Amino acid sequence: MKLKMMEKSKKENKLAIGIALGTAIGTAIGVATNNLGLWIGVGVAIGAGIGTSLMQTNNKKKRMINRLLRLAKTNMILILIRLKPLL
Repeated sequence: MKLKMMEKSKKENKLAIGIALGTAIGTAIGVATNNLGLWIGVGVAIGAGIGTSLMQTNNKKKRMINRLLRLAKTNMILILIRLKPLL
C-alpha cells in the first residue's frame, strides 16, 4: 500500500516539475518580450505536456521490464521441462 502511494507521489512530482519548469521559462520569455500574461500561460501548458510525457516514459519502461521478466520466466520453465527427463 505504501509503495503505491510513493509511486503515485513520484508521478505527481514529475508533473509538478514539468509545470514549474514551463512556468519559469514562460516567465523569462514574458519578461523579455514584455508580454508576461501570454507567456506564463504558454509556459504552464508546455510544462504540463512535458510532465505528462515524463510520466508516460516511466510507464513504458515498467511495461517493458515486466514483459522481459515474463519472457525469461517462460523460457526457464521450458528449459526445465526439457531437462526433466534427463534428471
